[in-house]
Amino acid sequence: MTSVGADRALRFGVPLAGGILYTLTASRFVLGGDNGELVAIGTAGGVPHPSGYPLYVLLLRAFSWLPATSPAHRTALVTAVIAAASVAALAWAARAWGAGVVSAAIAAALYAVSPLAWSLGTHAEVFALNVLLAMILVGVSSPALGPPRGSETLRAGLLGLVAGLGLSNHHSIVLLAPLGLFALVRAIARAGPSGKERARAFALSITGLLLGLLPYVYLVAVARSTPEGDGCMWGAPGDLQRLVAHFLRRDYGTFSLSTADAAPEPLPHLAVFGKRLFVDLLGAGAVILFGASTALRAREKSKTPLRAHADLATLVASFLLAGPIFVTRFNLPARGVWLLVTGRFHLLPLALAAVLLALALHSIAQTFAADRRSLILAAGALFVVVRGGLSAPEILAEHRPTLDHWTKNALRAAPPNAVILVTSDEQGSAFMVARCALRERPDVVVVAPRLLFTAWHPRQVSARLGFPIVRGVTVPGSAEPVLSARELMEQLVTSGRPVLLTDWFTKGQEKSFPSYPVGPLLRIVKTRGEVPAPAELLETNERLFASFEIDPEPPPRASWAAPRSTDYARTWLTLAAMLEAKGDVEHAQQCRLRSVEYMPR
Repeated sequence: MTSVGADRALRFGVPLAGGILYTLTASRFVLGGDNGELVAIGTAGGVPHPSGYPLYVLLLRAFSWLPATSPAHRTALVTAVIAAASVAALAWAARAWGAGVVSAAIAAALYAVSPLAWSLGTHAEVFALNVLLAMILVGVSSPALGPPRGSETLRAGLLGLVAGLGLSNHHSIVLLAPLGLFALVRAIARAGPSGKERARAFALSITGLLLGLLPYVYLVAVARSTPEGDGCMWGAPGDLQRLVAHFLRRDYGTFSLSTADAAPEPLPHLAVFGKRLFVDLLGAGAVILFGASTALRAREKSKTPLRAHADLATLVASFLLAGPIFVTRFNLPARGVWLLVTGRFHLLPLALAAVLLALALHSIAQTFAADRRSLILAAGALFVVVRGGLSAPEILAEHRPTLDHWTKNALRAAPPNAVILVTSDEQGSAFMVARCALRERPDVVVVAPRLLFTAWHPRQVSARLGFPIVRGVTVPGSAEPVLSARELMEQLVTSGRPVLLTDWFTKGQEKSFPSYPVGPLLRIVKTRGEVPAPAELLETNERLFASFEIDPEPPPRASWAAPRSTDYARTWLTLAAMLEAKGDVEHAQQCRLRSVEYMPR
């Protein structure tokens, strides 16, 4: 094969291989995080949580006809194609910045088979599209792309368009501001000698930005056409004021990752991020540093001034902002399941690190004789194979049907017209898939008490229940009266509808309401006299568990599936305590032994 043919094979082969890999391993089940919400809305339409991610939702809706085994599988297939395109864009961006074809292909392939990129490219999540748009922005920002004059006005418009589309998908695209703004200023300065030509370039960039933000119109249209209480809706951004609030993530706090009151933990999150870069790219940080030193030595020999490489400095600055600096602001704990939430934000800096890796590999390759550069390709291919082999078991373990099974089991255990109060996003999202995408159990109303601080959630709950939920008292800083979880439960219990919990919301709450286990749920009642006898509960749960679909082996402890498996264990531990209190030690011990079957590994 000629060198031209080999280059072409690498240019197209790596993204194609990535696309095949992602498609074959696309998840057929609802997973944790925001996956269920995006599956439901991508299938049936609606408005996701802030900032709304309208561009990604529109892509999912455009391909809602795609044949697949389930709604989760369909949205995963769409995401797989986007992820493959992001791998192609990464390799192109690296080449645009001066990396050779081989170096760019190795870096892109290593990124593609990293566990984070592979995971987020095979189930419905917005981060693969974020990387695709970010890599296009990186490539367009390269000073080596296109002639210095003539096309700069078009470049300014394209920079604005990609930035707008990025904001229509995920706000973390703003972390590329050092790179994008520097490129825009340079493009406007080079647009022409006259102020009129430069003004035209600036106007085109603003026009592109506004065009890129047009997907937000979809959120307004859906909110206006959906009656309150229907559909899959976070809030109701049907007018400009509410749309701006949704865009700015005011329900979370614009500059906060979540509604949690936890203080940032900079050092632990930095340690986790550093480990991510080292493990996912197999120690690429050392290669980047070595490549940088090689490039500096070459620059000293050629006496090239450092200021000539200010563009590269903005690329490095964007990586630092998106990675080490950004992670220090995470207001979530750096442990347990929370790391699955924050870990998704590592994908963008991981992609930027892959671009820097390609440049470093190219710099190192330049020190070898041409006939020995094939060694780099062979070594790179070996690294990719090793990384892929290490990642595959992790991906297969992640794509478990645990949450799908848990949701079906919970709905099977819920009596008619039940109200289920959920404690986590993945629980609410999974029930959303059942209600909106699969049209299962329309009689069941799911409520998220953690959203009671908003003005819209109590209204939606009231509409779905068919009777008004009375708010509590007004507190300082709140425009409307606030409703606590306890007040909500009191109203629901007295309404006559069966009320079930996925878990207690605050410590000590279990002392306020009599309860008993029903499958993976807890049912609360008004008086202790309504709690069935332990022997009766044991028989009921044995019958329910016999009808459940449950994974044959418990999931790993550090996974989205782990808490759901623990819900099954809780049922048997609770029954053991109730039976022991009645003196039935034998059956209590049997229940304790059974709980061990469901404990996460």
